[in-house]
Amino acid sequence: ALWSAPLLFAPPLASRDVYSYLAQGHLAALGLDPYTYGPSTKPGGLLDAVGQTWWYTPSPYGPAFTTLCSWVSQLTGGGLFNGFVLMRLLAVLGVVACAVVTRRVAAVVGADPARATWLAVLNPLVLLHLVAGAHSEAVLLPLIVAAVGLAAVRRPVWAAVVLGLAAAVKVTVIVALPFLAMLWLMQRPQRPARLLARACGLAALTFAVVSVISLASGFGFGWIGGARVSALHGSRLSVTTTLSDAAHFTGVLLGQESLGLQIGAWVRLLGLLLAAVIVLRLLKPGADLQRVVLRCGAALCVVALLAPIAQPWYLLPGLAVVAVARPGPRAQAFAVRLTVLFALLLRPAGGEVLHLYTPFPLLCAGLSLAAVLILAARHDRASLTGPSAPHTLKISSPADL
Repeated sequence: ALWSAPLLFAPPLASRDVYSYLAQGHLAALGLDPYTYGPSTKPGGLLDAVGQTWWYTPSPYGPAFTTLCSWVSQLTGGGLFNGFVLMRLLAVLGVVACAVVTRRVAAVVGADPARATWLAVLNPLVLLHLVAGAHSEAVLLPLIVAAVGLAAVRRPVWAAVVLGLAAAVKVTVIVALPFLAMLWLMQRPQRPARLLARACGLAALTFAVVSVISLASGFGFGWIGGARVSALHGSRLSVTTTLSDAAHFTGVLLGQESLGLQIGAWVRLLGLLLAAVIVLRLLKPGADLQRVVLRCGAALCVVALLAPIAQPWYLLPGLAVVAVARPGPRAQAFAVRLTVLFALLLRPAGGEVLHLYTPFPLLCAGLSLAAVLILAARHDRASLTGPSAPHTLKISSPADL
């Protein structure tokens, strides 16, 4: 709460996506299809606050989140300041809900609720991008963690409903569906044919929930095509986009720009195929409950990193699921270091991800990261050897404190 308090009274940091949410919700409130038209359809003060990259881009978000943004626009009359305040309030409520759900699901899975809350909620990325930035992941986090918990306690119907609602916010979380099916089925030993039928039924129910939300929103299924729009812009943080841009740049140097573009498109496709292969490799039978949950979180992180567009806050759903799975020391250390790395990749004043050709900020980020890694390594060695005698304290009364 102390860390979040000053962020609540600051403008959005690191990104202006929240203004895009408001602009797309304003279009929906006016009866226009946000999956067909971009924010530039309605010029004004709200459009001026939106990043120019997204002026002509339709909404890439699911129907549930777009409907929520349209409600905000209706309540605030399309106002910029009031709309932003309400979106930040929703983001803070989402973070609080994530804290409550994380503790309960961690107890169900067998993890330490305090440690799970530390990694999933008391995370620098959560403070920077959900509390300060008011990103859509604030709504997504409690839903995906709750879906995992419901599948773990044999509530498949509710797990499918909650996952369907999460997919209607951001469709990429549908990757968690086979892991939720495994969580449920591993506790019900049956014949393979019946297990397959139950897993297909869970998948069908999830997609039915998404379809009902799509039809109830009044936008139909246009959001499916809109989900591909943001991939056209890409981001430097995405592995596949960086390699694709490198291929394009090489083609330009060699006088074969069209060939470079084709190779870049193939690189993006191969990145998606690689993500699918990794997810399938993570779906190994015979794993225990905690390991399945851990692999579910890892799959969400892999998809976030290999997608054509990646941002630091895209990792938060995967990290939240990893947190409730009682990760081992190495997995936890990797998650913490990845968080620190992504927190340092942003410019202090906000904006785009740190450009690789900017030497001074890169030097500052590298030195900070090196210091953190050195401290982490020393802490790991100290935890392996155990505390020395001078650091061992015995407290027998309040006076000793």
